[in-house]
Amino acid sequence: MEIQFLGTSAATPARNRNLTALALRPDQHKDWYLFDCGEATQHQIMKSQFSLAKLSKIFISHLHGDHWYGLPGLLNTRSLYGMSEPLQIYGPQGIEEALRTILRFSVANQSFPIDFIEITESCLVYENDSETISARALSHDLPCYAYIFEECERLGEIDAEALKRDGLQPGPLYGDLKAGKTVESDGKTYNPSDYMGATQKGAKVIVSGDNDSPDLLADDVTDLTLLIHEATHTEESMAKLDYQSRHSTAAKVSSFAEEANIPALILTHISPRFETDAEIIAEAKKHYSGNLHVAADFMRLTISKNVLTIHQSEL
Repeated sequence: MEIQFLGTSAATPARNRNLTALALRPDQHKDWYLFDCGEATQHQIMKSQFSLAKLSKIFISHLHGDHWYGLPGLLNTRSLYGMSEPLQIYGPQGIEEALRTILRFSVANQSFPIDFIEITESCLVYENDSETISARALSHDLPCYAYIFEECERLGEIDAEALKRDGLQPGPLYGDLKAGKTVESDGKTYNPSDYMGATQKGAKVIVSGDNDSPDLLADDVTDLTLLIHEATHTEESMAKLDYQSRHSTAAKVSSFAEEANIPALILTHISPRFETDAEIIAEAKKHYSGNLHVAADFMRLTISKNVLTIHQSEL
């Protein structure tokens, strides 16, 4: 799995942060998924290794503008390029009406079909043979969701050396064994269980929308590989606000991650009032002892065999 942050700022863009967006490419896929689409996300995509032509699904957490105002422009560009592959857009109730209204008045000839899947409660929203994606309702000013991406279990590695010792040379029958089929060759039977390693658990990642109650995710963190969660404020900056913010602090998220034994935490959706990550990191480290990062625009990470590798901003 490959993930790249395309925008990491809260509410308004900052000098070094665009508005919220995240690209995720499942393992061995050519297509990729977009989580949230703040203003100017298509500019960020152009600077990344992801292509609009291979974008197949968009997941919107909620309808505050900093999480979806980039969508109309992105969809218009896709039409101007004449792309014909269908696009699925998942999001809270109202996303279809909002987008279709804009497109009706601004796009003369849309070149591709859009399938809208509106979410009204915590539920499974998508699955195939290799992955599932679920939505979890959060606590915010508007209906808002986290998306839980989970790879299915995979068959273990095939022991090619043992097979060759037992008389089966590399070839198409290896593929049958990997698929769990018993095969025969030269009068000898080869059972997959004799030559396959242990089943490998897939990676599990939560991409959370805006949320003032991280513990709403408590039922979803079993076997979690990575939590990506907003930390708009520190406790100090939150206390100085003259209004009630329905966002999390670095302390609140990191405390939850520590209590839930989450192995890796990436904080994002950072208020533009923070010119550096120092205050966010310092507060989080007081409460969390795991693998901790604050996201930066274009920071990229890969997860292979449940091992997470962080690649810092590549621009």
